[in-house]
Amino acid sequence: MFLSKNDIHLQSMSAWRAWKSLWIKNCQVTKSLDKVSVEAFVGKGHGKILVQCAFGYSLSQNINTIKKYRDKIDVMCCDKAFGYLMQNGIVPDYCIIADGSVGLEWIKDQDTSQTTLVANVAANPEWTTNWKGQRVFYVNWDNIGSAQILGKIADVYEVIPASSNVSNAQVVFASQVLDHDAQLLVGYDYSWASFGTYYAGEDSDKRYYMRHMDMVSPYGYLAMTSSNLVFSCRWIMQYLYKFSRTNVINCSEQGIMDLHKKDPLDKAIMEETYKTRRTVHCH
Repeated sequence: MFLSKNDIHLQSMSAWRAWKSLWIKNCQVTKSLDKVSVEAFVGKGHGKILVQCAFGYSLSQNINTIKKYRDKIDVMCCDKAFGYLMQNGIVPDYCIIADGSVGLEWIKDQDTSQTTLVANVAANPEWTTNWKGQRVFYVNWDNIGSAQILGKIADVYEVIPASSNVSNAQVVFASQVLDHDAQLLVGYDYSWASFGTYYAGEDSDKRYYMRHMDMVSPYGYLAMTSSNLVFSCRWIMQYLYKFSRTNVINCSEQGIMDLHKKDPLDKAIMEETYKTRRTVHCH
């Protein structure tokens, strides 16, 4: 079932009311930071495969496969997955942060100099001011006009659609800017299960107080989830349905997202690598 304009409008207004003051404060810091233009990253994914790492439990199930094929793929992760990947010997090419308050503990004293930070203009300045690698900023384009306010304060005018949550923003930024030949999703569970932890690297009390509903996963087990996660899952499925030219494959092998393209990660990497090489050779 698709989200209506009213569904999205209500979600946007709720977030704006809750976070407006903090977002404005963060944008004032963003304005003063050195940054690379989004334009510099347009098309950087051509001829390449991108593994997108959200922080659901299924990321831990795929960590060895990512390590095995690291030299064949680009890696992008959400903010909370960065430290986990680094601890496992995987240096992401890109890390995205969208939250205005997510803490520095997720970086876990890791070296950020080799990774490009893709940051919402209202993201937590503790991240954006301490990041050692390149920084590129974007503005969320939503249906309530917040981009005109926040973009002007931050002096950043390059926009992507507001995407409901940070892991969705990974897919949108890559689709509209980087333009990889394929995006392979892991950790995109939008839920948790009795057999796994809430996050890939650790459990959280969220498994209790965020349990708003139970759903039967497309993979045949009982999944626990929240209203926010369900909204985000519906949002990204709707986005990918409308922008069908984007080659996105769900390799999480669990969760509540039911994309028509889904495969185990190792199989998807091998098949998409073959397609990419064949395309390059033909050209």
